[in-house]
Amino acid sequence: MSTEDLAKLKQTLGELHAELERLDPADADVRTMLSEALEEIQSTLRRQQAGGAPEPSITALPSRLTTAAREFEETHPQLSGLLGSVIDALSRMGI
Repeated sequence: MSTEDLAKLKQTLGELHAELERLDPADADVRTMLSEALEEIQSTLRRQQAGGAPEPSITALPSRLTTAAREFEETHPQLSGLLGSVIDALSRMGI
C-alpha cells in the first residue's frame, strides 16, 4: 500500500469514527460493531507499519463490513459510503 493510500485510509477511518459519534444512541449495536472493526483495522495498520503480519481474523473483516454497508445504505448513507471506501482500501492492502 502506498503512502498516499495509507494516508487516505487513515483519513477515511477518522471520518468513519466521527460518523459513529453522530449515530443515534438507539444504534448501539451498530456503534459497537463498527467500533470493533475500526480497532481491528487500526491494530492491523500498526502491525504492518511495525513490519508484522496482519492477524488472521482480519481476513473476515471486509466481508463483515460489506454486510454492514448494505444494511446501512438506506438508514445511514454516509456511513455506508465510508465503509465502502474502507473496504476498497483494505482490498488494496491485500486483505
